[in-house]
Amino acid sequence: MASRLFGLWLVLPLILLGCVTTPAPQAPPKPKPAIPVNQPKGKLDACLSPKDGRCQFRQLPLDVAADFVSFPGQEYRYQRMVRELGFVDSNGQDWIAPPGTWTDGATIPGIATPFVGGPRNPRYIAAAAVHDAYCGVVNADGPVYHSRPWPEVHRMFYEGLLVGGTPVARAQLMYAAVWLGGPRWTVKPNRQFTTQRIVPADAPVFAPAVLAAPPAISVEPPLLEGAALEAALAEVKAEIAAEQPQIGELDAILLDLPAVQEADAAAP
Repeated sequence: MASRLFGLWLVLPLILLGCVTTPAPQAPPKPKPAIPVNQPKGKLDACLSPKDGRCQFRQLPLDVAADFVSFPGQEYRYQRMVRELGFVDSNGQDWIAPPGTWTDGATIPGIATPFVGGPRNPRYIAAAAVHDAYCGVVNADGPVYHSRPWPEVHRMFYEGLLVGGTPVARAQLMYAAVWLGGPRWTVKPNRQFTTQRIVPADAPVFAPAVLAAPPAISVEPPLLEGAALEAALAEVKAEIAAEQPQIGELDAILLDLPAVQEADAAAP
C-alpha cells in the first residue's frame, strides 16, 4: 500500500503539469519608425513629414549668372537668376522666383551671420532665392515683390530651409532673424480700375480694358536692428536649444521677447 502511494506522489506532479496551459509564443515587438534627423520634440513641423506634391522645389538646382553685382547699402553681393525657381509650401501654395530675380544667397540681416553662418550655403540657397524674390529690396521692380503678406513670406522661407536640409534649430534661428530684423509690409486687397487702351486711328472707338492694379503696399521698418537684434537672437537661440519648439511655439517665443514688446509699444 505504501509503495503504491509513493508511486502516486511521483506521478501526480506530471499530471498537474499536463493541465497547465502553455502560453502561446509572442511575436517580437515591431520596431519603432525611424525618427527624422531634423525632428524636434512633439509633432513634426510642416515640411518635415512627407506630403504629396507639397514641400518641394521645382526647377532645381538654382541657376544663376556667374557675375556678382554689388548694390548700394547691401551687405552681400548678388547674382541674377537665369531661370525660374518654384516652391510649393505645406499648404499647397505655389511660390515663384522668376528669371531675373537677384539673390544674395542669404536673405537674412548681416548681423545674424555669426549665429547662422555666411551666405550661399547649399542647404538654403534655394529658399533664400525665393524669399529674395518676395522681399529683397533689390527686386522691388519684380512681379512678385511684396505680393503676399510678410508673415507668409517668412514662413515660406522657413519651410524652404527645411526642405533644403537645413537642421531645424538653424532654420528656426534664420526664421527668427527675418521675423525680427527682416522686412515687413502690409498688403492691401487688390483694386480694379478701368483704363482705355489706344487702338489704331481707324478704329471706331477706344477699347476699354479692366486691369488689376498692383497691391497697395505700406512698408514698415524692421522691428529690431543693431545691438537689439543681436541680443534678441542670442536669447532666441538659447530658447530654441532649451525648448526645441515647433514653429507655432517659436512665434509665441518671439512675441514674448521684451525687446519685441517694447518695439510694439513704441510703434505709432
